[in-house]
Amino acid sequence: MNALRADSELDVVEATDTAALLAALDGANVAIIPGASQYYTPEVGRRIEASKTLSWVHILSAGYEGVTAAGWPKGVTFTSSGGTLSRAVAEHAFAMLSTLSRQLDKAAITQTKAVWDRSQARAATILSGATLAVVGFGSIGQRIAKLARGYDMNVIGVSRSGRPNDAADEVHPASALLQVLPQAGAVISALPLSPETQHVFNAAAFARFKPKAFFVNVGRGGVVDQAALIAALRSGALAGAGLDVTDPEPLPKSDPLWSAPNLLISAHYAGAGDPDAGKRVATGLMENIRRFRAGEALLNQLSGS
Repeated sequence: MNALRADSELDVVEATDTAALLAALDGANVAIIPGASQYYTPEVGRRIEASKTLSWVHILSAGYEGVTAAGWPKGVTFTSSGGTLSRAVAEHAFAMLSTLSRQLDKAAITQTKAVWDRSQARAATILSGATLAVVGFGSIGQRIAKLARGYDMNVIGVSRSGRPNDAADEVHPASALLQVLPQAGAVISALPLSPETQHVFNAAAFARFKPKAFFVNVGRGGVVDQAALIAALRSGALAGAGLDVTDPEPLPKSDPLWSAPNLLISAHYAGAGDPDAGKRVATGLMENIRRFRAGEALLNQLSGS
C-alpha cells in the first residue's frame, strides 16, 4: 500500500470491508482485493461487471476460488500475486514430504515421551531416485519441481494444458491424471479449487496411487475427498499424507481427519515465513500498474478472465 500511496498519479481509495469495497468500485479503474475467497462475493462480481470504468482486478492471494464461484465478469482482466509465495509453499510441501518419508513425525511423538524408539527405521524411505508427480504446474508447482531436482527425483508435471516444461521430465494434461498416479512414489497437489478440480483426489484416484506412496496437498482443501483420503490411510494403501489445507477451515475438532493415521496437518500457513514476499508482491503489482498505463499485457493473468 505504501508503494501505491507514493505514486502521485494514483488516486488510492482504501476499503476495510465488503460494503466499503462495493462503494469504492464505483468510478474505479483498478481494484486490488486482498483475498478472493473472503472479499470477492457474488455482489462484488456483479458490481465489477456492471462498472463502466473498471477493467482490471488484482488479487493479492494465491487462491481465486471466490471469483470462480461467483463467476468471472466479462471484459475484465484478473491478475494475482500467487507466484510470490511459491518459495515458501514449495519448501513447506517438501518439509511435509521429507518428514513423512523419514518418519520424523513418529520421532517427534516418541521424543515427547522420552523414549528411544528405533522401530521407525523399518518404515523410513528416501526420496532420491523416486518419481514425484506435481499436480498443478503453475509457479508453485514449478518451484516444487525445482526442489525435487535437488533430491535427484524424477518429476512428472500435471497441468491443464499438458504443455512441456523444462522444470519436469515430462508433463501431462489434467485429463491423464489417473494414468500418471501409478507411476509416482509421491504426489504433491498445488491445484487451485474450481468445479473441475473439486474432489479430483477421490476414491478412484487414491486407488490408482502406487502402493505405499505419499500424498501432500498445499493447494486447496476442496480438491481432496477427505473421507476417501482417510480410508486410504487407514487401509495402509498410502504410506502417509500431509495437508496444509482442509475443507472446511478451520478444521472442526470433531473432524475424523485429526485421528487419521500417518497424517500431518498444518493450519494453512505454507505461504508464511518468506521475508521478501511482501517486497515481491509490491514489485509485481507496480510493474503491472506501469504496464496497465502503457497498454501492455499484464503479468500473471488468471485463466478464467
